[in-house]
Amino acid sequence: MSDSFYKGLGERIKTLREQMNFSQEQLSQSLDINRVSLSQIENGDRKISAEELSKLAKLFNISTDGLLDLKAEIKVEFVKNRVPPSVEKEGLRVSVPQEKLDKFKEVLIYILNKIGSRPNVGETVIYKLMYFIDFDFYEKYEEQLIGATYIKNHYGPTPVEFKKITDKMVEEKELFKLKDQYFQFPQTKYLPLREADLSKFNANEIKLIDDVLEKLSHFNANQISEYSHGDVPWLTTEMGDAIDYESVFYRQKSYSVRSYFRGILNLELKHKMEDDMLKLEVILEPAEEGGYTVTCPVLKGCISEGDTKKEALANIQDAIKLYLRAVKKEEEILVNRNKGSELLTVSMHE
Repeated sequence: MSDSFYKGLGERIKTLREQMNFSQEQLSQSLDINRVSLSQIENGDRKISAEELSKLAKLFNISTDGLLDLKAEIKVEFVKNRVPPSVEKEGLRVSVPQEKLDKFKEVLIYILNKIGSRPNVGETVIYKLMYFIDFDFYEKYEEQLIGATYIKNHYGPTPVEFKKITDKMVEEKELFKLKDQYFQFPQTKYLPLREADLSKFNANEIKLIDDVLEKLSHFNANQISEYSHGDVPWLTTEMGDAIDYESVFYRQKSYSVRSYFRGILNLELKHKMEDDMLKLEVILEPAEEGGYTVTCPVLKGCISEGDTKKEALANIQDAIKLYLRAVKKEEEILVNRNKGSELLTVSMHE
């Protein structure tokens, strides 16, 4: 294949990635390559393997033939099945699973039936309520409730699926959309035209949704946006990028909805700023088979265990020291300090 083909394919991959709101880092991790390699593929400077092509097709939910057809226009559209759509001359469709659409719709209808008529509840408030429902549930149960994709913008997390789904719901007479004002500010409101299907929820889902509504539904758009700006998943995401669900496990105590035993280990490390005691957060949880499992979230794969809390904490301290000694280059580590979390560049030496 010619160099011009690989350049065109790279541009196509970049377009799909951006339409799906994936960062280069996120997509490269899914492909098991580094970000530089993905950048080279997108620029047409590196050929893509058959395995990587297959993974990309699966991630974008299109066929490999569709991905390779550089003449077909790319268009993101929500469809009602999981089957990758066929390649059509007028464009490609990137599908969203039916169960995700169903849950999104039912959660939205449930919220609107509960609090949608309140004067403070417009589109912006709904965005943030859905974000906290999704991320709180993921932190608490390590499962997705709605599973929407949220991007970071200046007004807080925004679900990228919202407009297309609500437009379809208005068309199908499940919602009524109106333009209003809240004090002197313009406001878009949605009113439900049916009840939520409660059979789509389990007890844990209903309880968590109700907890979020009780805690946050009295906020106006400005207040809930400001509140969302203090949550670690939003803080640790670049503007315009999709917010990673896994970052929810780095939350500070004021936002966390999960009961952890949190210990802070002081390790003597040399770093660029000055010789100091670096504090790394560890999470200790009871193991199913007895004893305790302890992890250090900022050091991926750093995990230990022990029969008692004291033993588990001693073991993780040894594991952290071994982990850090093995680091051969500078890397960024999320460090918890009294005034919130910050990123420090730590240089490790034997």
